[in-house]
Amino acid sequence: MLAAACILAVIASVAVWHDNGGSTRTTPTTPSADVVSALRHQLGQLQEAQNEDDFVRAAGKDKRAASWARTAWNNLRLLKVRDLKFRYVSGGQAPIDSADTREARVHITWTPGSGTGFASGTSSATVGLRVRPLSADTVAIAGATGDDGRLPLWLAGNLRRQRSDDVIVYQVGRDDAELEAARLARRAVTRVRRVLTARDLEPLVVIVPDGAATMAQLLDQADATELAAVTAHVTGEDGPVSVFCNPDVFDSMDERAAQVVMTHEATHALTAAIGESGPPWVLEGFADWVALHDDRAGLAVSAGQILRRVARDGAPSQLPDRDEFAASRDDLGTVYEGAWMVFRMLSERYSDAEITAFYRAVLQGTDVDAAARDHFGLGVPKITEQWRRYLENKASIVSE
Repeated sequence: MLAAACILAVIASVAVWHDNGGSTRTTPTTPSADVVSALRHQLGQLQEAQNEDDFVRAAGKDKRAASWARTAWNNLRLLKVRDLKFRYVSGGQAPIDSADTREARVHITWTPGSGTGFASGTSSATVGLRVRPLSADTVAIAGATGDDGRLPLWLAGNLRRQRSDDVIVYQVGRDDAELEAARLARRAVTRVRRVLTARDLEPLVVIVPDGAATMAQLLDQADATELAAVTAHVTGEDGPVSVFCNPDVFDSMDERAAQVVMTHEATHALTAAIGESGPPWVLEGFADWVALHDDRAGLAVSAGQILRRVARDGAPSQLPDRDEFAASRDDLGTVYEGAWMVFRMLSERYSDAEITAFYRAVLQGTDVDAAARDHFGLGVPKITEQWRRYLENKASIVSE
């Protein structure tokens, strides 16, 4: 009986030892409320961190968390961020995978510093933070995804910056000594300044992610595989504007095509012409006019799609509307060429300064018909009539 009692005592002591943390299990069971409490506490520590070591400790004692924190900290320093704030919103209670990882929605605000290309005020975003319980009062923060809008640039991967007087290029998750996009961007700025006769433009900011998947997160899009480049706000709808280049598409383009795309997007970015700034035929047609201003390719190359359609079906009855510029359309190239031909026609009759003045008036909110009458002496109906005849004439020449 004494021996049996000793055996039971040993079994009981082993059980107690396991219950008090002697187990080697890597995924402890933690009450949901403790996860949220721990996350709130660590978000406060991230917010108050004064150096990299503080930031890494606040992310949790875990290799993935440490790697995430070091990357985020270095990116924050690169962007000269100040006034960084984290606020827990929801989530984090239920595991989303077998490793007990949870996703919590967290609202973040931050203010980039001068010289970064983003110093236009406070930025904000709601992101999904990936967290994993480490103990009853600690979690590991090991990643972030876009949750309510675009994923912040400083959370998208390791950032590297190349800067010249006119261009700032950020690489995300890549380390090219000299990006082709950087060279094309410098040339694009020169061309935009020459056509617009502007010398006081802000530096052009170009963001080059490591592929279409990262680009989609930065733009809050489901898919970016077919997108070569686009001009968009970096965060929110009022934040700074940048040109995003998808290397999966952009790097496969020939020199001329890549330069046209870059100059087109640079025109949008440097004149802040995105969203609802004006009729898309004005915004897109003008951007292509700047990009093709000194291009030597014939119309069969630069307007072949629209001219072949006109030769087959006749000229469109009206200038392209917003629906025709939808990214999902199969004939998008034709639509863009048609808008460019409006400005090509105008440039044969009016100076660059007059065309640019018309464009700027539309950007500033002047009704497009009123702006056209002010600068060309023609309303939109007359421009449309002349454009249709211009297309028919060029189609007959090119198709001969």
